[in-house]
Amino acid sequence: MKKFYILIYFLIIGWIFCQVNTENMRSDNLSLGLKHQASIDFAYFNSETEIVQLIGSYRTDFLTKSNWYGFLNGQYDRAFEKNNDDFSNRGFIHFRFANPILNKIHLEGFLQKETNKFINLNNRELIGFGLRINHLKNLFLGIGAMYELEKYDDNLAEHKFLKSTNYINHKIHFLDFIKIKNVIYYQFKIEELSNYRILW
Repeated sequence: MKKFYILIYFLIIGWIFCQVNTENMRSDNLSLGLKHQASIDFAYFNSETEIVQLIGSYRTDFLTKSNWYGFLNGQYDRAFEKNNDDFSNRGFIHFRFANPILNKIHLEGFLQKETNKFINLNNRELIGFGLRINHLKNLFLGIGAMYELEKYDDNLAEHKFLKSTNYINHKIHFLDFIKIKNVIYYQFKIEELSNYRILW
């Protein structure tokens, strides 16, 4: 039974350390108006120890008559062992909006707020804008900038950065029911080019 808990522990840790992949949250099938989706998941394990997990999420997609489109996506995840520390206590909310400005070039902006107690991240806030370019079929390039604020529980100071945020999103379709998507992020501090982050 201990192997079972160790497996759960590492699965949760692997999930916790992943950066929020907002590019993967995009919807390909937008229709005029608003579309909402919400879910609540609850899990309870009881053997040698008691583990409780609660995950709630909400999403809305929108498309206006003036071609503004985007989504709002939020999630909260809490998992803990009774009378012990949390396995997971994290949440985020992301709002992204865009509008076509030229043929196959869209202007987009975003706001994000995030917390992750497992890595002592008390608060992370982003605001940014950029261009989304789609000159080749199933290949999207993003170029932009964002202002990032981070505050950790073990440090009273707030860290503020101006970053360049860029991505490549490539989709491959097989038959009518298989789709493979590759998303690569490349972000770096504008004042310190050697400080960068790559996520695939």
